[in-house]
Amino acid sequence: MAVKTSKVIGRRCLRFESLDAVLADAEHLAAVESKQLGNWTLGQILMHLATVYEKSIDGTNFRPGWLLRCLGKLIVPLWKHWALRRGIPAGIRPPAFMFKEVAPPDQVTTEEGLKAFRRAVSRLKTESHRIGSSASACSRVKSGTGSTCGTPSCT
Repeated sequence: MAVKTSKVIGRRCLRFESLDAVLADAEHLAAVESKQLGNWTLGQILMHLATVYEKSIDGTNFRPGWLLRCLGKLIVPLWKHWALRRGIPAGIRPPAFMFKEVAPPDQVTTEEGLKAFRRAVSRLKTESHRIGSSASACSRVKSGTGSTCGTPSCT
């Protein structure tokens, strides 16, 4: 039975100062027995994060129409400011056409997810070039700001 992830309690509140700290946390979780509170395995979570990181470098297949691009220029800075201060709410799901680009496969081992995540973090640290897209505009976030659990207690 699927978990309604927006209602899950007991999440860790995370705040990272660097990509190295994010990677160290992922490696720690992969090395110990950890419990996921949502619907994805640790491998799927790491693969999802790796995909989002990669999309922030390479861009996405999604190309919004001119109206959405114009609105995005107004909304993205406001959303980014809000997300960095309060965190991204748990359980949100983008529209299906966007979600399919970043959703992990049904079967991903922790080792596969960690390998992809290491590669993506390495790319973020070494490649300065970014392809402009709807995803990369939202994901070029400085490390060390914002919390990831989306609860006011983390701020």
